[in-house]
Amino acid sequence: MEHEKIQGKTESEIKKGSFQLGVSVHDPSVVEVDGTYYIFGSHMEAAQCTDLRNWKSFASGVGKSNPLFSNLFDENLYRKIIARIWVHGGNMAEVEFINGSRVTAGYKD
Repeated sequence: MEHEKIQGKTESEIKKGSFQLGVSVHDPSVVEVDGTYYIFGSHMEAAQCTDLRNWKSFASGVGKSNPLFSNLFDENLYRKIIARIWVHGGNMAEVEFINGSRVTAGYKD
């Protein structure tokens, strides 16, 4: 059985590449500093590389071992930055920071 040709080549004549996933980052933001690329994701994942292909993870998830967030579980930190928290009906909360800014967010019970 003869297969359809693609640009004059049969399926067996076409080189097939592979895709190797090095890291998984949700909602990525990429920055470059002195020839090194850093990728940061919304789920606290981070990786770095120099070629935009071969990423190596250096931070992962919510936990005390994540070097990007070493003080994530420090209760005193929150006392220093949060002035008040209001919980509104309808699963809404409002946070006022000591600098006067406010954030309103939904949450699940």
